Amino acid sequence: MLLGFMRREDCTGYDLKAAMDESVGFFFGSSYGSIYPALKDLESRGMVRVREVVQSGKPNKKIYSITPEGEAYFRAQLKEKPAADSFRSEFLMQLFFGQNQDSDRLLRMLSEHRASRKAKLELLRSIERTVKDVADPYEMMCLRYGITAFEATLSWLDETETQIKALSKEKGQEVENEAS
Repeated sequence: MLLGFMRREDCTGYDLKAAMDESVGFFFGSSYGSIYPALKDLESRGMVRVREVVQSGKPNKKIYSITPEGEAYFRAQLKEKPAADSFRSEFLMQLFFGQNQDSDRLLRMLSEHRASRKAKLELLRSIERTVKDVADPYEMMCLRYGITAFEATLSWLDETETQIKALSKEKGQEVENEAS
């Protein structure tokens, strides 16, 4: 992934993190704790070159560029079968054991999850407006996937809220928290 971003332009670890957060971050997370060791590894394997830029009053900046070996490795990796997607959700784990929880707590949890998903959706829509004229079609396909996934999640959250309220009434519990 880092090599793919460096094919566009030489960049620092900070630049790479920012570029990933603005593009692939919703489906392929990254952290400085993973980026910098990976850059060091790529450098030791001759796939990237690093040049240091001396800065006044700040630490020196390392700018990475892809080498021909890195380019060949990047292209070879694109021919590999992708690993299966993995998914983990603390939210769904809590909901899975919802029968052991208070309905109000579940509805608050749903409300908080909905707010975070709406914020992510709005971020992706904002990115879409910003890049729609400059992004390539494949980048836009991935962005549209994210937007569609968040829209579907919000729809599912609405249905789930209705179900939790109905289950609460069946149990004779009064729901105080109107999550939406």
